[in-house]
Amino acid sequence: MTFTEWLQSLKPLVDFAAGLGLITVIVAYFTHTAERRRWRNFKLNVYDWIDRLIKAQGRHPREMNDDEWKIECERMMSDANFSPIHIDQLLETAVVVAKGITAERLFP
Repeated sequence: MTFTEWLQSLKPLVDFAAGLGLITVIVAYFTHTAERRRWRNFKLNVYDWIDRLIKAQGRHPREMNDDEWKIECERMMSDANFSPIHIDQLLETAVVVAKGITAERLFP
């Protein structure tokens, strides 16, 4: 049996699973997992950035204006593998999250 024949033999199974909604559930699970991984990486990037900012420049995040926060958050989101569309949609949320993490880190 060739690969193409084998793949075609799976079509009834895939159709059955799709009919039950299993394909939708599997895709939603993987999408959710990828999104959580991106946010976790963003959080780790914020922690690293705070440490570098204070040690290297002696500058406190309180001294930053909103545009500087947006620039840094955009960079950190890109490093965390957010797509450009997601970055555009979630940038304001990311700034709030980064400010919250910073406040939690600096003022426990």
